[in-house]
Amino acid sequence: MLIRLVLIVAAVSFVAARPLASPSKLQRRQGTRGQFVVLLKDGTVASAAAEDDQQIVGLSEHLDWVKKQVAVIEPESTWSNAPGPESIGCADDADNCVLHRYDNVQGYTAQLPDSLIPDLESRAEVSAVFEDVVAEFVATSVQDIASSVDKFGLHGLKRIAAKTFNAAKAAKQYTFPSSAGEGVTVFVVDDGMRIDHVEFEGRASNGDDFTGTNPKFANSGEHGTHVAGTVGSKTFGVAKKVKLVNVRVLPGTGGSVIAGLDFVLKQVAQKNLAMKAVINMSLSTPSFPPLDEAIRRVTDAGIAVAVAAGNQNQDACLRSPARAPEALTVAAADENDGEAGFSNFGSCTDIFGPGTQITSLAHDSTTGTAVKAGTSMASPHVAGVLALALSSNPDKFDNIQDVHEFVLSRAVPNVLKNVKEKTANLMVFNGVESEEQTTTTTTTTRTTTTTTKKTTTTTTTTTTATTRGGETTTTTTTAIAAPTFSDVPAIPEGFTANFQGKQVDFDSNRICENLDEETDGDSLTITGKDRAWQYSKGSVRYELFSR
Repeated sequence: MLIRLVLIVAAVSFVAARPLASPSKLQRRQGTRGQFVVLLKDGTVASAAAEDDQQIVGLSEHLDWVKKQVAVIEPESTWSNAPGPESIGCADDADNCVLHRYDNVQGYTAQLPDSLIPDLESRAEVSAVFEDVVAEFVATSVQDIASSVDKFGLHGLKRIAAKTFNAAKAAKQYTFPSSAGEGVTVFVVDDGMRIDHVEFEGRASNGDDFTGTNPKFANSGEHGTHVAGTVGSKTFGVAKKVKLVNVRVLPGTGGSVIAGLDFVLKQVAQKNLAMKAVINMSLSTPSFPPLDEAIRRVTDAGIAVAVAAGNQNQDACLRSPARAPEALTVAAADENDGEAGFSNFGSCTDIFGPGTQITSLAHDSTTGTAVKAGTSMASPHVAGVLALALSSNPDKFDNIQDVHEFVLSRAVPNVLKNVKEKTANLMVFNGVESEEQTTTTTTTTRTTTTTTKKTTTTTTTTTTATTRGGETTTTTTTAIAAPTFSDVPAIPEGFTANFQGKQVDFDSNRICENLDEETDGDSLTITGKDRAWQYSKGSVRYELFSR
């Protein structure tokens, strides 16, 4: 991975620093209301006894001390151990509370009186105290679906499976290792995801929600569903067999993001997922040392991490977790192989991923799709490739740095245009199982044609077995030809039809008078909503978009 000496020193040395000015001079960030993240020193255990304040105690004993110092603990009902709405402030209007407890990261987020901070910082077990910051997903733009899907289709997937722009442009299919991420769990730390989307095929599950929403996971997933779809959905995913876990931390603060990472650490330990787990974080805060420290602990625990560089068109070293040296920080390339104009840049970036005109899943239905742009979209391409690396090479790596270095070593150098100074010109490549020398290759192709009363669809699956130095790897390629239609309701003039990124010809001179008309003899339907229609048959969707 790229060396970031200055940031590495900063990430380590903050332990001894005093990050906060005197409480009277604290600069409040909007929405945080006296909210602090407290980190305890390495080696602090969950529970330990101490005879005086100068001895290191465990987290539970430390929190007992905090409560005793806060007048609000009498009566007890004025102290809350639950976050309020959006994880900013205490629930039930309590004056002070512990919002999140980190048994693995070792610390907590709390709303506390300013007057307590000097005594808190002087405690022997306390590493540092920071005022919390508001976290946000990396802002994305929803683009015109007709022009995007018609022209680019699944260009993000095709781009990461090719070493040159022209090869990706000419590709008719997405080629990926047949392991497809099987055996790897990807934790999507975001604003939630729609786990019942058909594209997840039952591989997605809810982890936990740290936003204070009641009930948990309510009204969530507009951003995270799209991100998770790029990581591992059936059609749009980089690694199509991974398990996906929903870790909701947004809307919220740096403290809620750290709580999500603490949850992942616990899950990985309990389920023995070290070196079999990946985190994607398409989110951002201003530079925030506690979050950077949490990333260090996560990678030390055997979890690969991909993070978005940010969309501020500024130095990524000004953002967390983008500046964390242990993560793979992903900048965005546009659809023409240039650096996207919004993408953050600089020495804290490690790699590029496709970040514009990215088609993936929408959260508004179990079959929805959407097109978005942002480093939020670039990062899950890299997270998916990390999952492919771990799945295809289960015994190759000793630690997560090895995994990150492996992905960087396979990335394609110096192919992107207009890359800013000090920014790594590396395009992610999914050929994690490939080597320069191929000794034996066996290819089997199976073509299946399905014909119904209304449609004909051809699916071609090619499996290639490659033997190299006594080891055999396989690559699976799936290409789905656009269906042909006959005797179906016509599309009103001014509309186009697309199937998996390919335009389908219809007789646009005929007008469908009933948008909810169901054809005779099977389940093929046409529906209308806001000038975005779809034909659907079973699990296959034929999407119709307004020009």
